[in-house]
Amino acid sequence: YDQNPWWADTSLRPGEGRWPKRKLFEHLGISFGVRDDRRAKLILGPRQVGKSTLLKQCISELLERKVPQANITYFDYSDERLVHPLPSLREVLAEKPPHFNESSPRFVFF
Repeated sequence: YDQNPWWADTSLRPGEGRWPKRKLFEHLGISFGVRDDRRAKLILGPRQVGKSTLLKQCISELLERKVPQANITYFDYSDERLVHPLPSLREVLAEKPPHFNESSPRFVFF
């Protein structure tokens, strides 16, 4: 829940206004509104090049588009607060916050 503060406070927007949006953001943003596009997107790159920032900007965009906030999940496996063994992808996906909308698409960012 700590990594997803918008679940409790709908006014929170991660990554908003902190850094300019990259060109890749526009490419990723195009498919957010397409209901039939269920493909996963993979962003690879070395440390400290802006991958997490890009993900948070995408989350902010989804919140602006009024996607139910409980249907947007962000999970950072490098969070130092996590204890070992780390949760599996299935365990992360099994966590559904209050107000999760089964009829709306779910967006998951790892």
